[in-house]
Amino acid sequence: MMRKLVNRKGGRIHMQVLGTLDLALCGRFILGSPGVGVGVPVTCLTCKRILATNTKDTGGE
Repeated sequence: MMRKLVNRKGGRIHMQVLGTLDLALCGRFILGSPGVGVGVPVTCLTCKRILATNTKDTGGE
């Protein structure tokens, strides 16, 4: 099952396998997120925090 994550501002849409985090995908998302600088380390914790802050879960698809 895939889960769709949508930027709260109506921006980019990321598809993600349920329960996993793609670090490359998260890195691109983090660098494109408001208030997040390029110096932010891309870690699972950072990814989860940024995704939770900047996305809304539109449910499984």
